[in-house]
This record gives sequence, structure tokens and C-alpha cells, in this order.
Amino acid sequence: MLAAGTVGGYSRIIDYASAGPAGGVMAVRGKLLIGAGAAAALAAAVLAVTGVATLEQTPQPVEAELVRSVPAPAEAAATIALTCPFDVPAGRIVRCGSLVVPESWETPGGPPVTVFYAVTPADGDGPIRPDPVLVLNGGPGQSGSELIESAWERMAEVRRVRDILFVDQRGTGYSKPGLFCPALDPVAYWHGGLTPEDAERCRRPFVEQGYDLARFDTMESARDLVALRRALGIERWNLLGTSYGTVLALETVRQDAVGTRSVVLNSPNLTRSSWLDLGRMAAIEAVFKRLFEDCRRSPECGAAYPDLDKVFLELAERLAETPTADWCR
Repeated sequence: MLAAGTVGGYSRIIDYASAGPAGGVMAVRGKLLIGAGAAAALAAAVLAVTGVATLEQTPQPVEAELVRSVPAPAEAAATIALTCPFDVPAGRIVRCGSLVVPESWETPGGPPVTVFYAVTPADGDGPIRPDPVLVLNGGPGQSGSELIESAWERMAEVRRVRDILFVDQRGTGYSKPGLFCPALDPVAYWHGGLTPEDAERCRRPFVEQGYDLARFDTMESARDLVALRRALGIERWNLLGTSYGTVLALETVRQDAVGTRSVVLNSPNLTRSSWLDLGRMAAIEAVFKRLFEDCRRSPECGAAYPDLDKVFLELAERLAETPTADWCR
């Protein structure tokens, strides 16, 4: 059972206008489709939005500590049209907008955060379903707007009957503030070249602007999505998450079961998983050790690469000292 609580209607919506009512607390019994790759996820999405994977909403008592409700402030919603900040190919329709949310849903008062979203409206000739598909990207740190081009053809069948929404999670893509920092290069992060000084150079400007970077997390982002659903006047939607996006999808279901019709989890992660935990690093190390051992046991591989583990470590040290980009100069 997943506990879920709805979030109050604090929002100013740009491009769409309608503030949803504050909701109560629900519990949910859910059936989750789990795909092993992008193609499986998209196929599962088609099944889910036609009713295969639906959430049965049943009011149940919920433990208080599982739900953190947020009262809606008195400020009314305001709307302003927003032109999409990217080129839209001829013949395609994409509607863009921004949702202004508090930096902290529990303690409003910090600098505002703007969440960007885009909608590719249903374009089929038949009836249009009222429950759109919300696509949640991975990373963490990848923006939803990155997927619009690649998903155009892949999700064409889904788009015939439903709108598809793409959201740039707070801090990513066209959302403001954007937390992208060149010093935090993903390659350096994954291969051990990131230093505390690099992280501090990226952190300091945001702190000086008054932002609390601890608020750019899954919990707050899920509340942003609840506010977005309400602001757009959507009664229920279908969530399609990939990789880290599955974590955000599950947290959104936990907080907003009443607004979730179905969920598709592609390459899922647990909600409590971390991208920096020792278990993950130990697992990666174990995989390489298994690779080296398998090579030693193979007559062909062992003969071709008798010291594969040593060669690998020597190469890793060379790459740490001189990145591959420098080899091409």
C-alpha cells in the first residue's frame, strides 16, 4: 500500500489558469508495470493508458508521519502566455508554460522557483481522453524537455488519444534557477575527477542568491507536480518514469494517489536509493572484479589479456591524470 497526501494549491500558473482545490488524504492499491528498456517502457505506456495498469483508489487511514500537508496561501493564480524557448518544427504543436512554486512547500518564504513544462497535445481524429501522460526523465538532473524530439515518433500512438506532458524538474532544463554547472562534469563525477573545490564553486553562487539547495530534491519536486496537475485542471494523469524518473513517479503517487490513474516504471529505482551510496560503488567494483576473473578463466581471453586487471587500473590512473579530451589536442 502506498500512502499519499494531496498538496495545497500554492501556485501561479503561466499559460494555463485554474487552481485546483485542496485535497484530503487517500491510500492506494496499485499495479505497476515495470519495463526493462525504453522500448518496453513505451509499449507499457500504451497498455497503461488504455487501462491495463490502473490505480484503484480506496480511502484508508494513513499514518500521519507519511503525509506532510501544505496549506494553500491566499495568493490567487495568475496566468501569462509563454513562448516555447526552443524551435518547434513545422507541422507540430507544442504548448509551453511555467509554474511558480515556493522553494520549500513546508516553509514558504524563500526565493521562488519556476518549473517549466511543455505539452504536445493529442492529435488523433477520434475522442481525446482527459487523462494525459506525464513523462519523467532520469539522471537525476535530466530535463523533460530533452525528450520532446525523441518521444515525438515513439509516442505517436499514445498522442493520438492523449496529451503528453514533459516537465523540467526544478533546477533542470528551462526551469529557474538552473543548477547546471560546467565544473560538475558528469564524466568527472562518474570517474572520480570531481573535487570539493569544483562542488563549492558551483554551490556558492546559488547560496549567495538565497537558495537552499537541499530543497531541490525528490520530495519538493513531487509537490511541484501535484501543484502543476491542479493548476492545469487535470483530474488524473498517467505517470511514465525512466531510471531516476521512477523515483519521482513513486513519490508523486505517494503524495497524490487521488490524481494518479496509472504508473509505468522503466528501469526502476527504489525511492530511498542514492546515487552516491557505498553499496552502489561496491557493486560496480564487484562487477569489474568478476570481469577480470572471467577473463583469467577463459583460455582465449586469458591469453590475449594476461594482466587485464593491472592494465585496467593503469589506464584508469592515466585517464585521471590526463582526460581523453586532452589526447585529441
